[in-house]
Amino acid sequence: MTKIATTSVDPITGKEHVWQICTIPQGWCWSSILFHTCVHWLVHNPIKEALAKANCPCSVLFVQDDILLGCPTKADSMKALSIVTSVLQDYCFAVNPLKTVGPASVTPFCGLVIESGGRYRPHPSRRVLTEASFDLAWDEFINGTFKAKRKRGAPKVAAAASNLKISSRVSGLKSWCGTFNYFLGHLAKQQLDALHALTDVSKRLQDPAITDEEVEAQSTLVHAAFKSLFDYYLSGIPALYAARDGQAIGTIVLSDATAMGGLLSS
Repeated sequence: MTKIATTSVDPITGKEHVWQICTIPQGWCWSSILFHTCVHWLVHNPIKEALAKANCPCSVLFVQDDILLGCPTKADSMKALSIVTSVLQDYCFAVNPLKTVGPASVTPFCGLVIESGGRYRPHPSRRVLTEASFDLAWDEFINGTFKAKRKRGAPKVAAAASNLKISSRVSGLKSWCGTFNYFLGHLAKQQLDALHALTDVSKRLQDPAITDEEVEAQSTLVHAAFKSLFDYYLSGIPALYAARDGQAIGTIVLSDATAMGGLLSS
């Protein structure tokens, strides 16, 4: 798909070796751009070609490694799932059956509940941010008390006692970065910088060579970035809508009956 290479020099012979990456790097320590580019190519080329060849009506959307299939009937859905799974496996992607949902008329997807007929709404599990949320998030970060939810099918791994605090901080940062990523297209430059700062800290904390002094030195940066993002959200971020181009008529702003409201037309 995409050929990315690096070189090294043999310290004994002085011969240069060229290395090609055979797997796609993904995760918090690596850039997500390459992974997104590869999956985009995979969805819009071999997957859609395979679906068309099998005469299987199916719409395909994806966000990183989460892929959503939409079909008119349950039989089409089962057929599409089999085809897409086969293509992914042909390109060495591991498909986890424990995390595969459907076919269903309602399914969660990237913070939304998607329903048949084109309806979608925020998932009820999405956290509601308040002023108290900042105090709780900061307290969990400092004290290392954040408890990450284990994903379906993921094995339960016991962390070493000495790493529990750092592990908790990393999990907490990942969780909050994921929350604010839902508002990525509506953040101002200062808040984007704050979000990137939190992501950078989460990467540094995963360095096995990091010292206790370096861990604590991140606290000031994390506090400032958290405060910037929470204050921006609580001050009222721009109106949001989730739809494809051409399918949004406008954005309705709902407010308390005693307050001012309005309609923003596209």
